[in-house]
Amino acid sequence: MARPTAKTAVIAAILLSGILVLSCAKKFQPAGDAAGGNGAENSTEVYKNVSLGTKLADDKITYYEKSALAEAPAVSTMESDEPFTLVDFGPRDELPPEIKKPSIYVVFSQPVIPIAKLGPPAAASSVMDIFPAVKGVFRWYGTRLLSFEAEENVLPQREYTVRINPGVTSLGGKPLEGSNGFTFRTEYLSVRNLSVGDPGVYYDMDDVPLEAAKNIRLTFSYPVNLDVIANYLSVESGGRTWPFSLSRPEAVTKDGGDASGRVLLTMKDPFPENTDVSVLLLKGARSEKDYLGIPETAANSFHTLRPFSFIGYDTYSWSFPRSKTGSSNPLYLEFSHPLESPESLAGKIRTMPAMGISADNVNVWYNSVRINNLPVEPESSYALFLSGSIKDIYGRSLKRSERITVEVPPAERYAYFPNTGSRMLESQFPK
Repeated sequence: MARPTAKTAVIAAILLSGILVLSCAKKFQPAGDAAGGNGAENSTEVYKNVSLGTKLADDKITYYEKSALAEAPAVSTMESDEPFTLVDFGPRDELPPEIKKPSIYVVFSQPVIPIAKLGPPAAASSVMDIFPAVKGVFRWYGTRLLSFEAEENVLPQREYTVRINPGVTSLGGKPLEGSNGFTFRTEYLSVRNLSVGDPGVYYDMDDVPLEAAKNIRLTFSYPVNLDVIANYLSVESGGRTWPFSLSRPEAVTKDGGDASGRVLLTMKDPFPENTDVSVLLLKGARSEKDYLGIPETAANSFHTLRPFSFIGYDTYSWSFPRSKTGSSNPLYLEFSHPLESPESLAGKIRTMPAMGISADNVNVWYNSVRINNLPVEPESSYALFLSGSIKDIYGRSLKRSERITVEVPPAERYAYFPNTGSRMLESQFPK
């Protein structure tokens, strides 16, 4: 069950207080009867147009006609000695982006309208005004809470001003003191997503290839005007600002998608390797000229290609049941980035004691290399040398050679016995 909102609680409290006031009203008794005089004259003088409804038993409530209650001066006795002020209002600060049609309300410290005159929802109010204007209806919830229910979405990146008529008074005639209005704003513009390169390819944003880093794609929280947003975008790296051109992503426009909230930054110069790149949405950024700008600069960043290096090795014997060449005494080498083909590694990997290593002994899977079927004995050791000329798919070399001492693990000791364990047999077999 959803928890009641603050507005719901306020409405419930006001309605409850109104019910208690009516239910606790004393039974009508002419003043003349209490003093022994002319009850009819005194009752007319004191209560004027209040007329009795059906008189119930002594332990019941006496009800009054709505029209008479609305004109009764005795309503002023419902006010307290407190000044007439705004005691609550909403929304406050920033409106959550999930709320597109908000309820805007104010709560007064004293009754403003009799219960009998609450009336139906209205398109305008002499008490409260909203700017910029929003289509909706005003509705009284009790005598002190006035609410506006929006019937259309509020505009993004806007500040709304709610003003209370300074001439409004309480039922008892008290003038409004203190604040007579408030403001709230809708969500600022923000970058929802930053991506690089081709839209259908995944890139590690902490290790972006230089070619992919040339195209930076931004998705905003709202549609943006290219001429406006261009003044609030900046790309910084290595202590300098990098030039770029701004356009709509072609992939989105060709597919018929909505590109109004997306932009493509095409860098005019390539970034260096192993550097942080920050895409800044500058202070004051907005979708259109007359919209509300962001109060502080926001940054989204990525890191370009990190150095190519050897990470480590493993001798665990993974099973490859469909391998035609088998896999005995395998050695797995892991690098930081994808490598070239097995043929390109020929002559760049050697052992001591010397063992012939050809393309038949080498498999390359992305950034992993498997060397297998070497003529080594279990529980022996040998040295493996990696040449500094080994390159990744980006053409970068290791820069320095690596020497690894490989400890060959013991031979696997296991036996497989077929037709053991739980089995199923047809009930009629054999006959």
